Amino acid sequence: MSGSGSRRAPGSRFRRRVGIAALALGAVVAADLVAAHWYHARMSAAYSVVPAAGADAAIVLFSAYAPDGSIDAETRRRLDHATRLFGTGVVRAVLCSGGHRRSADGAELMARYLEERGVPGASVFSESGSYDTQTNVERSAAVARARGWRSVVFVSSPVHLARVHALAAASGLNATYSAYHAGTVEPGPRWSERISQVHHEWVAWAAWSLLPPARYRDWVARYRGRAAP
Repeated sequence: MSGSGSRRAPGSRFRRRVGIAALALGAVVAADLVAAHWYHARMSAAYSVVPAAGADAAIVLFSAYAPDGSIDAETRRRLDHATRLFGTGVVRAVLCSGGHRRSADGAELMARYLEERGVPGASVFSESGSYDTQTNVERSAAVARARGWRSVVFVSSPVHLARVHALAAASGLNATYSAYHAGTVEPGPRWSERISQVHHEWVAWAAWSLLPPARYRDWVARYRGRAAP
């Protein structure tokens, strides 16, 4: 009997180790989800606000393309929020920024979406050269200066605006920040989508902070499907 028990012992120890590893992994995943949920709530409280009226323009940042080549639901949420800001007099114009790929122009699709929802074409502008958050901010700042805009409102998701804020602070723009409220947009982002947005931002923050600027630009440009400037 003792010999039989000894032969089973290695298997028992292995199962215990697997169980401990599974519990540890589960604890890490649970901690990550709690942290991501907390971060999203904090960013929503900070950025899901409506600024005072009178800004020269809203700058709406592109998110991604849908599988059929149209703008995705996240980009539409941002545009719908900008439409409300325009309609209530918070901004006097809207600049659509980003979405540049080898075979597509996201900014033009964004501009068309706004015009279809009643924003006059004379008040809609496009910046079609940018392909990531850093070039969004840089090229949008150049457009704002060229047009003599003295105040702008960056529009994006709550978690994205934290990184936009950090980048825009160095641009010299008189900027405020306004995200849609996740509970009031249709279709609202699912819980899993909010967590995914947070993880995306954490990875982007890390890459931007740790990689040399030239390598970061080249990596993003290749990932977005275009040559680095």
